This record gives sequence, structure tokens and C-alpha cells, in this order.
Amino acid sequence: NYDLHLTTKTTGSEEQTYTTIVRDGRARELRLNGKPSTSHQVNDYSVEGLFSTLARELELSSSPVNGFGASSGTNLLRVTFDEQAGFVRRYLRSIGGTGRTTEIRVVQFDIKSDEANSWRTGETQ
Repeated sequence: NYDLHLTTKTTGSEEQTYTTIVRDGRARELRLNGKPSTSHQVNDYSVEGLFSTLARELELSSSPVNGFGASSGTNLLRVTFDEQAGFVRRYLRSIGGTGRTTEIRVVQFDIKSDEANSWRTGETQ
């Protein structure tokens, strides 16, 4: 059981804030910029969903021109994991020759249990 708070930022777009409420291993609720989201992709913003996103992105990176629309055929994928809990803290994709980037950053991860633990992630490089 946990609450995951993350931000996403894509070149040319405003930063979005997501909060995912996960109970009994299932994403139960998703909030976008503090408001309930009607998205059917609630699980995409859970810890499990972030790992699925990484797997898809890695697969797409095998052909950057087709997968991401890179003009130079290159791109950069960078991920940082939390040293204590192992969840994705930050993911950055930079598409070669386009100047486009996408960043996902976990800003807070709250474990909900009898011993309420909370990891607040700091700035990553």
C-alpha cells in the first residue's frame, strides 16, 4: 500500500503532477494536478506501471527513428532508482536531433502501513 507522487514534463508542455493511490497491489485512484482523473490508465502511474513504461521505452529505443521520431537515429534514456526502496526516482528521454525531452520524476513515495514510512526524493542529476 502506497501513495506515489510524480511529475512529468515534456518539451513544449507544462509540467503535470500525478498522485496514484495503490492499495492491495492495485492502483485504485489517480489524481492529475490535484483533481480526480478519468484516465483508464491508472496503473501506468504506479511503481509497476513505471517499470512497464521503462520496458516499452527500451524496446522503442532499438529503433529510435521509428520509435521516437529521432532525426539523427540516436536518443538518450537515463533512469535513476531509489537506493532504499528500488522504485524509479527519475526517468529522462532525450530524442536525438529534435531537442525534445520527456522527464518523469517521483517527488514523494509514501508507504501506507502501521509504520508510516515516507521517502521524499531529492534532486537527482
